[in-house]
Amino acid sequence: MRYHKWHTSDVFKIGTLIILGLYFLNASLIPEKWTFLDGVNLIFHEAGHVLFMFFGQFLAIAGGSITQILIPVVFFVYFFLNRMYFSAYVILFWVGHNFISVSVYAGDAIKQSLPLLGGESVTHDWNYLLSTLNMLDFAPVISGLFFWTGVILYFMAVFFGIYGIAKEKVFLTINERTKI
Repeated sequence: MRYHKWHTSDVFKIGTLIILGLYFLNASLIPEKWTFLDGVNLIFHEAGHVLFMFFGQFLAIAGGSITQILIPVVFFVYFFLNRMYFSAYVILFWVGHNFISVSVYAGDAIKQSLPLLGGESVTHDWNYLLSTLNMLDFAPVISGLFFWTGVILYFMAVFFGIYGIAKEKVFLTINERTKI
């Protein structure tokens, strides 16, 4: 049986998956630790408040976390629909990271100890949202749901990234054999 030769792009893809896997493993083990990507996500989070401000106070406040998650989801869908699967799976790491970031914020709804833009005088999004829904006591559960969704997305990104590379190799090998 002949196997398709490995190319530099294959090694790059595997290296990318390993580096992203380690980065996001660290992010999931220490979710409260601020990372470079959190700074990027913060921009989308804050923009979400502005985008949703026309729909009332509740959605304006929820819009931060919604947009923070929705922006990378849009990129994932774009790459996936355009059959750029590896790029889609790399973006899936970002989606997972946002779920974990939101889990930290939601989990802080009771204690409100995270530093917020604007200082102590600003409203804590998740305290407001959960208090309004009379669900503040469920903050740890909601935080956990966001966290584990993020972790599952990390694992999916690694699995489908590796699966995609392996499938490409097998497909190319089969195509080469049919040419003989």
